[in-house]
Amino acid sequence: MLSYFSIAAQSSWPWVWALHVGIFPPFIVMFMRLLRWRHHTGPWRSRSRLDELIPYFPRWAPVLAIALVVYVAFNFTNATSHLPRRHQAPPTDAASAHESEVYTIRAFSGHWLLFYAASALFFLFVPSSAAPRN
Repeated sequence: MLSYFSIAAQSSWPWVWALHVGIFPPFIVMFMRLLRWRHHTGPWRSRSRLDELIPYFPRWAPVLAIALVVYVAFNFTNATSHLPRRHQAPPTDAASAHESEVYTIRAFSGHWLLFYAASALFFLFVPSSAAPRN
């Protein structure tokens, strides 16, 4: 959000990068719990039974998920269009370097939102005792 006001959060608050590392613990735990929702049909084949999770979520959750995916795609496209290309030299003047910092954090922040939202929805609405039908 700060990037929309041309503030590079990582310059003012270096700990903001902890958000990048922080997405992994809840997402890994969620992933481990989701493994029980796989149905093995053979030695190397399995079928997802994630559709059985849908009743646990509120009706607004799919709308939120779609809105987040659209926002993340727009946000990432917008941010990367302002960053230097791979073959370009990094910016040398202060204004361009600041702009690069602002858009770098913006490119990451949308993805953080998606990962945190997925984990939050899962842990808030799917009980730990939930299991797929046999």
